[in-house]
Amino acid sequence: MSASSSPTGSLPHIEKYELAEEIGHGGMATVYRARDLRLHRDVAVKIIHKHLRENPEVRRRFVAEARAVAKLRHPCIVEVYDVSDEADAERFLVVELIRGTTLRDLLRQHPELPAEVGACITALLCDAVDHAHQCGVIHRDIKPENVLIELPPATAETPKPPVARSASDPPPAGSSGSGSGRRDSSRRSDGEKLRVKLTDFGIAKVLDAQGVTSTGQILGSPAHMAPEQIEGGAVVPATDVFALGVLFYECMVGHLPFEGKNPAQVLRRVIEGKYEPADAERPVVGGRWGRIVGRARERDVAARLASAAAFAELVRAELAALGVTDLRGEVAEYFADPVAYRARQAAELPARLLERGESARRKGMVHAAAADFNRALAYRPDDLVIMRRVSALSAEAAWRRRALRLGAVSLFSAALGLGAFGMTRWLRTSEGAASPSAPATGERATTGPGSEPEEPPASATAPVPASAATAPPSASAAPSSAASTSPSASASASAPSSAGITATAPPTTSGEPPPRGPDTRRVTFVVAPPGAVFVLDDKTEKWQGREFPLRVGSSHTVRITMPANAKCCENLETGFTVAAPPADSPDAPLPLIFKLKTKPGTASVSGGPPGSAMTCLRAGFTAGAMPVPIVLPEASLTDTCTFTPGRKTSTWTFLAGEANVVPWPGE
Repeated sequence: MSASSSPTGSLPHIEKYELAEEIGHGGMATVYRARDLRLHRDVAVKIIHKHLRENPEVRRRFVAEARAVAKLRHPCIVEVYDVSDEADAERFLVVELIRGTTLRDLLRQHPELPAEVGACITALLCDAVDHAHQCGVIHRDIKPENVLIELPPATAETPKPPVARSASDPPPAGSSGSGSGRRDSSRRSDGEKLRVKLTDFGIAKVLDAQGVTSTGQILGSPAHMAPEQIEGGAVVPATDVFALGVLFYECMVGHLPFEGKNPAQVLRRVIEGKYEPADAERPVVGGRWGRIVGRARERDVAARLASAAAFAELVRAELAALGVTDLRGEVAEYFADPVAYRARQAAELPARLLERGESARRKGMVHAAAADFNRALAYRPDDLVIMRRVSALSAEAAWRRRALRLGAVSLFSAALGLGAFGMTRWLRTSEGAASPSAPATGERATTGPGSEPEEPPASATAPVPASAATAPPSASAAPSSAASTSPSASASASAPSSAGITATAPPTTSGEPPPRGPDTRRVTFVVAPPGAVFVLDDKTEKWQGREFPLRVGSSHTVRITMPANAKCCENLETGFTVAAPPADSPDAPLPLIFKLKTKPGTASVSGGPPGSAMTCLRAGFTAGAMPVPIVLPEASLTDTCTFTPGRKTSTWTFLAGEANVVPWPGE
């Protein structure tokens, strides 16, 4: 719903409410700020459009849905105060007034929220949706336009800049890996003033009346609709979970997962379930968040998270693991100073990710460890400590895969050996038991009246058992009479068969490296920045957590390119030759690191007094109002700069290849 204003003379008249101004309008209704003349409080009045209120089915559904939503009582749901009746000239809904803005407007200003901020907003909305589901109400149209956020007033205290630390350093004491002293003191009071509200419950159902859905306006947000909703299937709680997953994805990545040139293309892609994972689109999101949001956006309802409560539980567990427990406070802190928040996160989060990744690696949870290491590397692409861990984990993951494959082969071979040994023992026992009491040749053995004749006894002319066919020549050359006169002779003849099968089993994997070709070597890659496209020998490859068996001495080409919208770095095309491993470590992998060269950018100060300038030591430049060229050592660099006159300081994240305009710090 977009904001607007309207002159007082053109405002509708509603008894008991004094309309003050138009504050928004959308496809169904126009919203006004009004005064409740009986209770003397400010409210919001939604008046549905004339072409809709003339439809009898819409009028009926509007009242029914308003009554259903009015029973919802939750801190994150806009409360319904009143609804029109048949005697009123207008069809309207009176709800609490939120003095904020929509999440859509905030996303226009902050297109890529930090993953943890988007997660906090999503978890709060999950709580609201779960409450509605418990009351039998399904929203049907969850999207940023229907989320209202009222931010607390900005705090007077300026956040302290983060202290520069290595990614291998532990988080500061008392921070739980996620904050500074300022967070402990003021973010709780800020969080108590922040309000996140979900509105427009049941609107999609109201608009689903006959003749209304024929207008293109009713689809509204096809990219947020679940496949079953598009195909006309049953709308269930998991339908809202899908929309929450789309909203979470958009908060983290900066665009919708399903995009197209027109609504028809978008709807088709939603139905097909094709989209880029969040962590592939934006590596700083991380694989753990990518998997969580992916579970909420499964195409099949049966595979999707079944409830908003289950979605919230996963989100809260990951937030807690990263040290975030005050959801409202986290959101309030970000919007109070986004630059300082991002700088703090870039300074502190990699250390926590490395700590958790190491713990996961020790437990054998390779995928979880890779997700943490790769996310840490996305924040610090030049950190050699992280690069070494990613490379080592890639080699370890390949070792595990090969060990598992070899173990499966060993088990299968052992099973065959045991089976052959058991069959040989059975044949040996059968032959030995039959020899002492075998009847003379030509006689018929019976076990009682009417019994069928048994098989004739084994003799020199009997067929050789299949197991004996594998005996070595020395055993098969034994005299036939020996084999037919003694059970012990039969046993000695069948023994080589079993031994031969056992000898073909592969060696055990305990303490030994996995097998590899004598002329191949395992090669691992690390690419910085992680968002670049990696092409090996004209084939696009995913390098994270993988190894490539390449022939020793072979030459290969590598091409690394940035996405079309990225300006930070120059593309790279080079080659390499696979070197032989050291003689004392024949199974050592070959780690190769490729880093793109950053493009020059500019930096300047805006809004400062005459002669103002800033000095940024880490970035290595001094700039004034006129842009100066800068060359950064990495794609992005967060620095705390000193401004003159006045010796003020402010934290800013500079981007390579961009025109970085830094505002003069306020009081």
